[in-house]
Amino acid sequence: FVKGHMYFLPGSDIQMTNGTIEFFGDNSSGIYVNETARMFNLRSNKNVGSFLGTSPTSDHDLYIHGNFTNMTDRVFKHQYPGTIHLKGSFVNNILGAFWFNDGTISFDGSSNQSFTNNSTLICYFNNVIIATSNNATFSLNEDIEVKGSLTIDSGVLQSNNYTICLEGNWNNNVGEAAFIEGDGALVLNGTGNQYLINEHFGTIDLNKTSGEMIIPEGSVVTCDKYNWTAGVYRVSGGTFTAAMRLVQPGIFGSIYLDSGTINYHQDEFTRNDFNGTIYINGGAFNVYGGSDDCYWAGTASAALYMTDGVFDF
Repeated sequence: FVKGHMYFLPGSDIQMTNGTIEFFGDNSSGIYVNETARMFNLRSNKNVGSFLGTSPTSDHDLYIHGNFTNMTDRVFKHQYPGTIHLKGSFVNNILGAFWFNDGTISFDGSSNQSFTNNSTLICYFNNVIIATSNNATFSLNEDIEVKGSLTIDSGVLQSNNYTICLEGNWNNNVGEAAFIEGDGALVLNGTGNQYLINEHFGTIDLNKTSGEMIIPEGSVVTCDKYNWTAGVYRVSGGTFTAAMRLVQPGIFGSIYLDSGTINYHQDEFTRNDFNGTIYINGGAFNVYGGSDDCYWAGTASAALYMTDGVFDF
């Protein structure tokens, strides 16, 4: 049990292979990581009004070879650009909050890992890396919010039908088999440009107040369902396909097709009207299906600007 701060000083060699370090007490505690260190289980249990956090002066990665647990009504902050390497599971209990304002959490265990968030408070990671070995699975047991980018370097990410809110880029360096999307949604809500690279999603929900969702050259992105809430997207040499249906009754929002392909498939029960703004400078925009005749500007303003390419409706 630790009531104050913990310092991993230069030249130290900490290699825990078992046990738990629990931080408690009324005053905030810092973990100063100035040498690579390996904990086993880490538990955040600072009293209300205080928090446990990594120190902004840290300059080495922190390894947790067991589980991380944020106890009921407790706060944990990650406050430096380094990476926390977690080999076990991440659990945030009722009324708990975690704020990764900087840096990265890397889920890189050799057996299955999970993320559980039982709190309704604002909780978020910055960058997230999935890098499990032995083809182990990292599973979501609740929705997850990522302020930075999400990268799959190895192993499997299983959504279990939960929502991933992402403000940065999506990078899958393994292939589609490394993401089990289920019926979960990827909500893109960052304020800058967000790049999607080679993935199959259950649902993409575009909800951007600024910036663009971008499908770059050579990237193939497919979603079973596409939902437009707000924002703009651009295809620049890649392929974007809504394979099963559009959640809205047709085309909404602003879409830029510079080159590449866009495929929209609507189901037989939903209208497929044109209610957005499309700019086509090359490539092919193909629209299929729908329950009835298509109306342009049926329920909202519509505009089509073409300098090249194909619009096959």
